[in-house]
Amino acid sequence: MSQLTKREKTKNRYRALARKGDRLEGPGIWCTCPMGKEKQVIGELHDVLESLAEELWPKAVQPIKNDAGSSDEDIDDEDFEKALANELSAMKKPKTNERRLNLTNTDCYRFDRKFCNMAYQAEGADTIDSMLDLMRRLPPTRIEENVFALTQLVPDAADEFLGSVDQPLKTKMDKATGREYLTCDYNRDGDSYRSPWSNEYDPPLEDGTVPSTKLRKLEIQANDAFDSYREMYYEGGVSSVFLWDLDDGGFAGVVLLKKNLKPQSAAAASGSWDSIHVFETAERGRHAHYKLTSTVMLQMVAGKSTGEGESKKAGEWSKTAEDNVDLSGSMTRQAEADAPISDQSSHIVNVGRMIEDMEIKMRNLLQEVYFGKTRDIVFELRSVDSLEKQRRQRDLQKELVGMMSRNKSS
Repeated sequence: MSQLTKREKTKNRYRALARKGDRLEGPGIWCTCPMGKEKQVIGELHDVLESLAEELWPKAVQPIKNDAGSSDEDIDDEDFEKALANELSAMKKPKTNERRLNLTNTDCYRFDRKFCNMAYQAEGADTIDSMLDLMRRLPPTRIEENVFALTQLVPDAADEFLGSVDQPLKTKMDKATGREYLTCDYNRDGDSYRSPWSNEYDPPLEDGTVPSTKLRKLEIQANDAFDSYREMYYEGGVSSVFLWDLDDGGFAGVVLLKKNLKPQSAAAASGSWDSIHVFETAERGRHAHYKLTSTVMLQMVAGKSTGEGESKKAGEWSKTAEDNVDLSGSMTRQAEADAPISDQSSHIVNVGRMIEDMEIKMRNLLQEVYFGKTRDIVFELRSVDSLEKQRRQRDLQKELVGMMSRNKSS
């Protein structure tokens, strides 16, 4: 039997640890490092722990005492030689291994590099910022699944995280009025959602948060105004407006707009448009200062039509995810403005004008920049015309150029 090399022994040792499972028994600190740097990293880790122990639990300095009734001048040469010999013998004695750090009962788990980096960022930087940064890198079509997974990983930051992430709007029916309204984190109290039409929570909630009487009247007017706005711009869909009082005397609110594109046939595309406009109002005499944060979430799914022989029905759109084109994403923009006010209804006019301008800008930006750039890239990668047609066009172009050059020369 051939003798194993040092590298093979190391691999076998790591494989043996891996076969025990992801859970490593016993308390301790799990540290990862590149292969071949184990000794160096262990030494550096010891130095870090020792420096931390010295900082937390410094050793008491024992004062040096001479024999009673003696001084440095009274020590003769013989006593100096004895003291030097005692000091040398003390240096040769093995050092006692004092435990400076107490072990805990915390279990040690093995993580891969991706989750280690995420945990390091969550501990070293702000947890919410790290979670939001991770959400921006995950597929936008799976926002709800990703939000649920992150709230399970960091339950202490769930409330603040849910208030910072915009999720696709959902529709509920007001049982009292029979009208639809949109649900989000701004009209949620526990597991109940407040309707802007009846001002009641579903499921019923006795001590649910509701706006003041003055602000409730403004909320009703705002819902009627943006319902007309939705009908003119979206020609369907659902809209909802929710307002709440602020501690400084002002108020804030959110305007929600949603439109679903339901496929009329198997060869039609589907999608949804969600607009979330959060604004804050601060009155300053006869003027008011508005801060607006607008988020648009767009999802469009289009498939390709299969040819004859590829499906039972000619022209049927593919149902598989590999054959569909999914254009999904979100965009957030902010704006501030000052506007005059004469009464409470002036806030609806001012906020409505800001939201209208913001939606026009974001819609044009999506159409001209994002969709336009995507179209250019697709057309550069794949030609719609056949290669034979392109070859004939190039030949015709060369022929025309040649005829023009001959006419000029003659």
